[in-house]
Amino acid sequence: MVIFMAKKLLLIIMMIITINVVLYSIKDEQTETVFNETDLNFETSQKYILDLSNSNITTKNIEMLLSNISDYKVTIYPYINKLYQNKLIILTNGFDFIYDDIETNINKFVSYYTSNLKKIGLYAEIEKTITNGVKIDSLSAYLLQEELINLKMQYPSVTYKLAS
Repeated sequence: MVIFMAKKLLLIIMMIITINVVLYSIKDEQTETVFNETDLNFETSQKYILDLSNSNITTKNIEMLLSNISDYKVTIYPYINKLYQNKLIILTNGFDFIYDDIETNINKFVSYYTSNLKKIGLYAEIEKTITNGVKIDSLSAYLLQEELINLKMQYPSVTYKLAS
């Protein structure tokens, strides 16, 4: 009788395990799209870092370069003289373009840059900035492959790398 009860218990346990395995294997996974990249309109563009240090790109002439970029999600990084680089750490974070108009973004950046120069008393640098513009060291932007090719043709000294 004990053997009969043990066999019955073993049979019930095996049936429960088998039912669980079958139910688990046919369970339909419900997936839901939480984020769709096409919403951002970057579907075929990638983020690149453009090194402008070997070219003569300043805030006075960057509009021409930016006119080749369809998406204005751009961050610019100014060249900062090594003599006062430690005092202008805030400028090494870059400046994001948040307006739709290139000129407005550039004007906001120049006033931000000059106000930081004024805080540390670099009035001669402010005069240079007003006259020559702010030298741009690099920028990050979302570019289509064809935009990148056009930029390289127009500005051969500009190098780039894919942003991580």
